[in-house]
Amino acid sequence: QQEAEKQKYVLQQAELQKQTDVARAQGSAEAAKLNAEALKVSGGGLVIAREWIEKWDGKLPQVSSGSGQYIIDLQSIMKQATPTP
Repeated sequence: QQEAEKQKYVLQQAELQKQTDVARAQGSAEAAKLNAEALKVSGGGLVIAREWIEKWDGKLPQVSSGSGQYIIDLQSIMKQATPTP
């Protein structure tokens, strides 16, 4: 009797896990579909910009260009290279 109850519980848990996995997969598929549609509509610019913003670590580049010349922030590079005591 107790073993049968345990097996019933295990089957219920497996069914719940299966439903959760299906719902997660459907959500991922819908998100991918919406991204694909956004790429078509906006030419991809908005989606790429959003992904770039999501992945940005908040640090500004140490090398930037303007007027065709490169400007290197040597002070920040030296601070990173110099170990602090």
